[in-house]
Amino acid sequence: EDKKGRIAAALKVLSKNGEWSKRISSGWKPDQASDEEKKALMFLCFVYLTQLIHSPRGDSVGRFHMANGAKLHNINWAADLSKKGLAQSSAIMVNYLYELDKVEDNHEKFVHKQVVYSRGLNSL
Repeated sequence: EDKKGRIAAALKVLSKNGEWSKRISSGWKPDQASDEEKKALMFLCFVYLTQLIHSPRGDSVGRFHMANGAKLHNINWAADLSKKGLAQSSAIMVNYLYELDKVEDNHEKFVHKQVVYSRGLNSL
């Protein structure tokens, strides 16, 4: 399945039970997500952080870290259960890893529109 097809499928999963932002604002919590919704959210987060990071709509914090040589290390489900965390990222948080011997290479890759991320994220 191509990436555009997977994105469309993930968005369809999230729209099954009504508009996602309305669910969040009405008290939704991550433990209420189905496995299918969790998988869709995690995949869309990965796409956002790897495909849209260079666009003006991309994540400024992620752009800062990756431009400075970090790699996208992990995407964490239900990591920020605050009202703000739920509203901004459906409670998902991200870890970046700075490996000193790879910072320059990672920075150069980012400058050339590549995103370095941990192999474990391929499973998303």
